Amino acid sequence: MRRAALLMLAAAALTPITPAQEKPKSRPTTEPTDIKADYRKLTQRLAAPQELRRRGQDAATCLREFCRRFEKTHPDAPELLRARSRLGSVLLNEFEPRAARTAFEAVYRKASRTDVDLIGRSLYGIAQAAELAGDRVTATRFLRRTIEEARASRYARFAEIARSRIDGTSLPRVGSPAPSFGPRLDLDGKPRKSANLDRRTAFVVFCDGADPAERAELRRVLDAARSSGLDNEQIVVFALSNDRQALTRAVRDEQWSMPVLPCAGEFLDQDVLRFGVQELPATFLIGANGSLLARDLTARRLREVLTR
Repeated sequence: MRRAALLMLAAAALTPITPAQEKPKSRPTTEPTDIKADYRKLTQRLAAPQELRRRGQDAATCLREFCRRFEKTHPDAPELLRARSRLGSVLLNEFEPRAARTAFEAVYRKASRTDVDLIGRSLYGIAQAAELAGDRVTATRFLRRTIEEARASRYARFAEIARSRIDGTSLPRVGSPAPSFGPRLDLDGKPRKSANLDRRTAFVVFCDGADPAERAELRRVLDAARSSGLDNEQIVVFALSNDRQALTRAVRDEQWSMPVLPCAGEFLDQDVLRFGVQELPATFLIGANGSLLARDLTARRLREVLTR
């Protein structure tokens, strides 16, 4: 019996492993077609910010969840790289430069060297994140790389514009000349620029514009500006909300009659960077001589400066 058992073991050892006996290979839990379908659904959700807000969601959370779901099963999928790139843009607009840079760097490492558009987008995003963090040296270096490595893309043109803005300039300081802006269209389609102020004191506000949590603070500051003698033409609001309908409704509800300039986009607006905005809301008081009198003012501080 023992001899028979040994012979059976030996025979089993010599039997070749058939496909049915092989250890099953790990397969992605989601097929490639699923990531494509899910990415289409994701873009549809992101295109409806009001619906996201109604569900208590936001763009950054949706993009992070999508990336987590597919980063192990489809690490090189174009959809994943595009989602990471969009996440980087959202984080820039939320003034989170470190997290934005991490997202863009991950895209650059994985992007095909022949995908000039994605290469340019990721390099330009890294440059903006560096500038937002106050590192203009690194920002200039990555703008140069954007131009060199993605010359055929629109991001190379963006980089050229940004370099010309940065070269020979510094971030605005109290007492120094204030940045100029425009021409750009307000919500009513009327062109606005700093030259329109015609040597008058001006109060410039950068805000989301459509965020209900921000409105109370904005209301106090804008009321202080008006009660201290500034008229509506001396107040300029830059609105970074990407929800045009919500912004229009907020302007109506708050009865804002000053110029409101939408400046949301794929990347941070050049005027946002020109003024050195670091968080929202941000405020700047510009004197009649064009110098920056004060910045980041509370309602009380604004009254004090305007009524000296």
